[in-house]
Amino acid sequence: MKNKSKGSARKTMRIRNRDRVNRLRHISFCFEPLFILVLIKLDLDSKTPVVIKERLERYISMLTGNPNFPTTSPSTAQLTTAHDELADLILSASNGDRIQIELRDIKQKECEDLIRNLSYDIQYQSSGDAEKIHSAGFETRSDRTPSALPGQLLNLRVSPTKYNGELLLRWKAVKNKLAYVIAASETPTDDSSWKIVNKSGKAGFTVKDLKQGTTYYFRVFAFNSLGDGPPSEVADGHC
Repeated sequence: MKNKSKGSARKTMRIRNRDRVNRLRHISFCFEPLFILVLIKLDLDSKTPVVIKERLERYISMLTGNPNFPTTSPSTAQLTTAHDELADLILSASNGDRIQIELRDIKQKECEDLIRNLSYDIQYQSSGDAEKIHSAGFETRSDRTPSALPGQLLNLRVSPTKYNGELLLRWKAVKNKLAYVIAASETPTDDSSWKIVNKSGKAGFTVKDLKQGTTYYFRVFAFNSLGDGPPSEVADGHC
């Protein structure tokens, strides 16, 4: 009789877990659409460190006090710090020191990543308004319209990093994407609890500053100038 009770309890638990998974798979997400009519022209290939430094100067100047973009990610403070560090390394490397040149090149790549992330944020906040994009110091182009919406993200995985309060998200890249949007929730069955935490141009992102001892649920979708692709299935991770 005791064994039957244990078997019944395990069966009930399996049913509950299955139902929970099914509920998560069928959550309807009410994300704000990311329709973008004009693409930002970045043109970062083969640029010198001085050109990247000047780019940062322009964005910092154009975004300071800009009513179209009161806040950005990365912030103007982060851009300023990166600019100053790159400027110092450009000066240090001017005498041909190989170590300083290597450090300068590493910092340039970091600055280029900041500029890319800034472009995603400007594009998102502007909703494709060319005048607003230009007010932030970016150029636009309208001759590269994708052929279709991005597809659904597959194989979303969440794992802890070696640092407290961080979770690493990875997924399979999709075609026709401009960037990816990461959304998170602590109560996934509540549609209103889902919040966009960041955007990424790569098929992976580290979410930081999370509460330890908490389980977080994530979904990711891609977007381009035609609109948003379908979100991935929910994946969860515990800090």
